[in-house]
Amino acid sequence: MTDQNNFYTTKETAAILGKTVPTIYKYIREGKLTPLPDHKWRMQATRLFPKEQVEELKEKQEKKLGFTTTEAADFLGITRSTLLRFVKEEKIPSMKGTLRGREVSYIAEVDLQQFATENKTYLEQKRIQKRDYYDKKLNIAYYQRYSSESIEDARLVWDENGEWSFLLYPSRQLVSYNEGIYKHDLHPAYQVTYGKNMTTPGFAKITLPYDHPFTMQFMDILYQQCDLSNIYVDVHSASLGKQSAIDIMVKNSIFESVDEGLSRFVELHIVEGSVQIIGDRIKIESNEEILTLHVEKSLKEQLKKAAEDQDTSMQEIANQILIKHFKEMNNVY
Repeated sequence: MTDQNNFYTTKETAAILGKTVPTIYKYIREGKLTPLPDHKWRMQATRLFPKEQVEELKEKQEKKLGFTTTEAADFLGITRSTLLRFVKEEKIPSMKGTLRGREVSYIAEVDLQQFATENKTYLEQKRIQKRDYYDKKLNIAYYQRYSSESIEDARLVWDENGEWSFLLYPSRQLVSYNEGIYKHDLHPAYQVTYGKNMTTPGFAKITLPYDHPFTMQFMDILYQQCDLSNIYVDVHSASLGKQSAIDIMVKNSIFESVDEGLSRFVELHIVEGSVQIIGDRIKIESNEEILTLHVEKSLKEQLKKAAEDQDTSMQEIANQILIKHFKEMNNVY
């Protein structure tokens, strides 16, 4: 039998290294970490890593000059090629160092944090485009409700290995996706649809407490009455026992048959945008509005080129210019 006191679990290893669980599995593929053989950890529902190996890797990381370009791209949630373009344009400072005998670029964490703060909207758009809360192949979404004759409520979540699983209620037992489907005969309470993307600008943002009954009710209404192309569910930090909230971003929408308690709950937790309660309906709108501008063709071409260079929309470039203008004019926004 393995003495677990000499090993760290996957979740513990991620916490010690300051990384996400998917990054730990990436380290395994890259050979940076080597877990015990399958038969040694299978009964413990996690992989096990020798403490000495994990602590040695942590020490190496602390001695590093900063993030490699691949790690920096993961940190920001963008592709490595996009990050290299920002480095080339000197929007993100970098320094040269040596890794395994070859020269590489490093980026300080403080510079990444500053870039993330100054480009919050752009990075948010990139995350929205990914829609990692939705599995297109299986047509399932995070926190979607399932049930069976013996289980009234089960929610799709990720286990600590990033695999689809079911959280059963009220026992809060976590079972694998296949076990839920084939052993417990779970079926979706409703189907989710991707649909067409609405052209209305912006998103309203609602931050709801994780594992709250009203949060579950709203997620069900959201998935049943709104196409997934017009919503985004932020589950980047969603891990059982740690997640305290779920961020939901939604295009302008009207939801029907919502009881007063749930309506007030959503109204209380809106962060950006507005909620209007109309009987048993709630109207959710973003703060953004359409502004039509007539500009010279040459200026439009400049906007288009800037948008292509920054891998964003012309609308976002124009928005950045307007914000910068009024900041400089009023020295406040």
